[in-house]
Amino acid sequence: MENWKQLFGKAENSGIYSIEEDDFSEVTKAAAQAGMAVFCLNLANIKEKTGFLDAAAGALHFPSHFGSNWDAFEDCLTDLSWLEAQGYVLLFQNLEHFGHNAPAEFAMARAILQDAAAYWKQHGIRFFVGFTRRNRGIT
Repeated sequence: MENWKQLFGKAENSGIYSIEEDDFSEVTKAAAQAGMAVFCLNLANIKEKTGFLDAAAGALHFPSHFGSNWDAFEDCLTDLSWLEAQGYVLLFQNLEHFGHNAPAEFAMARAILQDAAAYWKQHGIRFFVGFTRRNRGIT
């Protein structure tokens, strides 16, 4: 179990983490106490890229001009100017359908999320992505 409050305290810790499903409320609480915006993306029954991008766009309130492609996804993740927060936490649940049915697309999404974390880290902004641990085989 991570010390989420301590982890969320520094931009240098930004990245992708595995989270036990039972810890979601603890993670959410620690993020809120750290002044961070929390976005939960439930990917139950998402099996392909379009569904994933639609879920991300809805959860993160992407602008209406979002192009629904990987480049636009990356552009939005490295902007977030429409969301005023001291940092960001994206929590992904129920990855199994997307990860198993579209492994290449899942790998692309994960790489973009990792790049976004590195981008924000360089700019001193906290950006964390959490994947449920029960899906260890695809994270």
